[in-house]
Amino acid sequence: HPLDPRGVARRAFEDAVKMGFIRTWLQPELEFFLLPQGWKGDYMNHPGPYPILPKGGYFAPPPQDITEEFRNDFSFALRKLGLDIKFHHHEGGVHQVEIEFRHRPSPVDAGDSAVLYKFLSRILAEKHGFVASYIPKISSKDAGNGMHVHLWLEGKNGSAFGDESGPAGLSETALQFIAGVLNHAREFSAITNPTINSYKRLIPEFEAPVYLCWGPRNRTALIRVPSSADKNRAGDIEVRSPDPSSNPYLTFATILWAGLEGVERGMNPPEMITGDPSNMSESERRKLGLGRLPGNLEEAVDEFEGSELMRRRLGSEFVDAYVDMKRREILDYKVSISPWEIERYFDV
Repeated sequence: HPLDPRGVARRAFEDAVKMGFIRTWLQPELEFFLLPQGWKGDYMNHPGPYPILPKGGYFAPPPQDITEEFRNDFSFALRKLGLDIKFHHHEGGVHQVEIEFRHRPSPVDAGDSAVLYKFLSRILAEKHGFVASYIPKISSKDAGNGMHVHLWLEGKNGSAFGDESGPAGLSETALQFIAGVLNHAREFSAITNPTINSYKRLIPEFEAPVYLCWGPRNRTALIRVPSSADKNRAGDIEVRSPDPSSNPYLTFATILWAGLEGVERGMNPPEMITGDPSNMSESERRKLGLGRLPGNLEEAVDEFEGSELMRRRLGSEFVDAYVDMKRREILDYKVSISPWEIERYFDV
């Protein structure tokens, strides 16, 4: 069916194969919060005796980290179900965790793995006295949940992305793919970041991308090259904007199509950025030609609706149905009254 997300992912993979890429290796990093059961919205109320401060949880050890037993059980369960686990650790946010599994050979396989991961995490969280939440941003003071997507393409002779002599250890094909993703990122953001809440994560100072740029080991860039060629011979790249509220099949498919468009058209990426673009002046960013990701869901939906690439790859029936669904969601949000409004305007 043209509206089936898994079928969309299969079509994207078939398009990659037609271009000579026999495997599209994808690895989503799904971050999530483990909150105590029965929590009343007080996110900062750490259930243990040794609290973790906002943005201070990265690799936190016990006794601050109260999630280790859950992570061990979750990792063993995922291994039994066929996922090759790399490692697990406490993430940067309070109660935030991540279990990393290795790349899967297609967007369908990677999507199936992401769906299994989320489903199983919720079941095991309950058994450990937690609730698992994949909300992109739960507190304005702390890091949000991302679903960073690592990927590289394999041709008949091995990785099509790795080249030790290339910039950041990347081949010309990889650079063209990066250019395609950067060029079309605004158009697919309604897929990779599909909720009102998603855009509260994409702000400066929380290692989330805001500007359309790429660079080695740069966690503020939209696309990060994780390490140098000697440590990253496959030429793996990381797209950092997606979050786990997105449909993984659609996220992987639209990123692939954007990158393949860059390869097909021989696009060239802009120069690499090593620092945080948010710390540059506006004139510096203009000089470098740095565009921005959409600032909210409505802007993202407008970009998606008008995208020739998305209509060509997904089909107008899909695009129109998705836009209609999201516009209704945006309207629901616009007419809702938030606690912030009551607090701010009650006594005007």
